[in-house]
Amino acid sequence: MKFARGLSFLFIGMLTSMIFLTVAFRLDFKTFVADVFTPAKADPYFKASFNASDRSEVKPMVIPEEVEEIAVSSQLTIHRSLANEVHLSGVVPDWQICEDIEAYCEAMFPDSRLRNEIRVFARATEPTWKGKLRDFAQVEGLDRIKNASIAINDDLIEMTGFVTASETKATLLDALHAQGSDDLPMVARLSVQAIDPEFDLWQGAEGALLVQGAMDAGSKTRLLTLIETHATDGMKVIDAMAVDAEINAPSWLPALENMLPDFLTNVSPDQLKVKGKEVVLKGATGSTGVAEAFSHYLTKAFPESAYQVSTELTIDEALPKGRIVHLDPDLIISEGTSVDSVLEESTIYFGSGRTGLGSNDRKRLRKLAILMKNDPDMTLEVQGHCDPSGDAELNKALAKRRCRSAMDYLVSQGVADQRLIMRAVGSAGKVGGSDSQQRRVEFRPYGEASIASAALETSQEAASMAPIALNGDEGARLKKVSDYAEMTKVYFATAKWAIANSHRRELDQLANYLNSFKKLSPKVKVRGLADPRGDAEYNLYLSRQRCQAVARYLRSKGVKDDFIEIEEKGATAVDLGDAAALRESRRVEFEVAHEIVTSA
Repeated sequence: MKFARGLSFLFIGMLTSMIFLTVAFRLDFKTFVADVFTPAKADPYFKASFNASDRSEVKPMVIPEEVEEIAVSSQLTIHRSLANEVHLSGVVPDWQICEDIEAYCEAMFPDSRLRNEIRVFARATEPTWKGKLRDFAQVEGLDRIKNASIAINDDLIEMTGFVTASETKATLLDALHAQGSDDLPMVARLSVQAIDPEFDLWQGAEGALLVQGAMDAGSKTRLLTLIETHATDGMKVIDAMAVDAEINAPSWLPALENMLPDFLTNVSPDQLKVKGKEVVLKGATGSTGVAEAFSHYLTKAFPESAYQVSTELTIDEALPKGRIVHLDPDLIISEGTSVDSVLEESTIYFGSGRTGLGSNDRKRLRKLAILMKNDPDMTLEVQGHCDPSGDAELNKALAKRRCRSAMDYLVSQGVADQRLIMRAVGSAGKVGGSDSQQRRVEFRPYGEASIASAALETSQEAASMAPIALNGDEGARLKKVSDYAEMTKVYFATAKWAIANSHRRELDQLANYLNSFKKLSPKVKVRGLADPRGDAEYNLYLSRQRCQAVARYLRSKGVKDDFIEIEEKGATAVDLGDAAALRESRRVEFEVAHEIVTSA
């Protein structure tokens, strides 16, 4: 009898300890009950909250009388990853609280993927922090906090993460600390750091290609298009890449674009990853030549002075030998590469009467295509020339065919046809040198020739001003910057909004002046105009595109977005027969507000 009673107490003690450990370490109750009570294996009610199809049917957990005194404090942890996935964990006493938390998190981080692993335990305490979480969810701009972690219990709310700008940090910290109170203090620690773009492609189950990482929308679209185009027939591509508008386009994007086609067609891929300074390439290929070509390319594209490169390409003789087509380090366009130098190198020369492209010509055009894809606002004039021998009209027709050969190849490399404007010069554009130098196709930014004189006039007018000192009284400087801005104008070709190189010096100087203010925040109005040809709606569209192109350029030079105001005016009233007036009307002009706005 005593022995049986002793066994009973021992069993109850073991059961109590196991339940306590289960609660303390948030173990899966279903597994626990299945292990202890064999008949409970068929019980459909032991489900994690995020798997329950109908939470109203889930029965509360029965706690043995011997352990009724066990209680757990309600608590919650929220973590939002850079991949925009929100993970919830913690303990609450009922399903309704769990669902309310989900709703609050959806308000805090809209468009995020939610993964709820909160445990519902009837003996958990009623959360005193639920109302505070509801108020917390109303704080504007929480979705700008990267890698955010929020821990909440009855004693404290704590938040960590980082943002990309000091101004954002200051604003959010003020708003977050205002949520604290004496009975539930709020502690927020935010750092400021840039977000490095990341690309990670690897082969998953059943040969599917999984694409992960984070970058801007434009770069993601370009890479996914390449992957889907060159992936092996029947291979599924799974897009799990996050998009963040605060991530700049990666500097290594052209090098990766140049490598992806050959990687997907010549390598059985395991992984291709670029993250920060780390570059990883793993897979198998059918020949040592392909492996050596990739090794050589990576050395040039990702120099060891800036990157840590790891290449693991094994040789599998069962695989096809492969053939390198695009992998060429000479096609890499590094930051700071002169546009004019690439255009000059892209000139194609032809034999007498010929229109076909050679392998070196195609290589030059591939590099030009990469340049154009890096600058979506760039439009080129494709000029075709012939030597002076032969009939002028026949030469012009020959020049058109040469232009078309170059344009067709650029289009095949992903350049939109409307960004290439043909101009068949024929034999009229003779330059010094032999006849072989006359038979050519060359490239120029479209519209630069037609607006060069206007650009020169506005450049000379602005240059006539004495340089503005970037220190001293900011109020006096603001008036001088306003005068400089009024003299600065950007002219455009008909129906175009690409900024000519001849205007960039004035825009650089304007940005330099605007960025010189420390106490004042000058507002610059970017006003776009069009000539009166075309309907009013289209002219407004042109004006807006011109404004946005100039605003993008100013932002790229450090001018804050808050200080730029866009105003599209549409057509101006000028004489349609006056070519100079029409040219003058296709412009963007500037106005810097005289009102003094003190920076926060």
